[in-house]
Amino acid sequence: YEQSKNINNIIKVISDISSKTHILSINASIVSARAGVHGKTFEVVSKEIRNLAMDTEKSSKKIEEEIHNIQETIKLAVDTIRMAVDQNSIERKSLISVVGSLQGVMLGVEVIRTVSDETKEKSNTQVINFSDIFTVLGNVNGKISFFFDMQAELKNEIVTASKELEKISEMVDK
Repeated sequence: YEQSKNINNIIKVISDISSKTHILSINASIVSARAGVHGKTFEVVSKEIRNLAMDTEKSSKKIEEEIHNIQETIKLAVDTIRMAVDQNSIERKSLISVVGSLQGVMLGVEVIRTVSDETKEKSNTQVINFSDIFTVLGNVNGKISFFFDMQAELKNEIVTASKELEKISEMVDK
């Protein structure tokens, strides 16, 4: 951008030279007119100098316009780059925020997984404990059934013994 300003200064110097050359060509025309017939050759040279000055002025104006267009294009490019850098900064901050959120989610998932593993382990332990309890209850139930069967058998024996004692008692009474 600075270099284009330097070029602009050079163009101004060329324009000043062109303007001074134009003034010199006018002075040369005046001198040629005063000289009369002897100044005809000098008049041709002054016209060429004037044409050269005009061409130089036109070219320097054209160059100045092009430099101005280039400067505007550079300014637009710089502004676009600045906006892109700003947008990049905003997107970077958003990305950092998303990464932070994802880390929080990952931590939450890890906590849930750990709690789930512990719950699973406790559930497996309880299933094993319930299985042991059912086994013990099955054994107790079998023993209770055994005792009920024995009690029923004892009852039958007592009834039978009682009947025999009655018979014996009747025989003794007779």
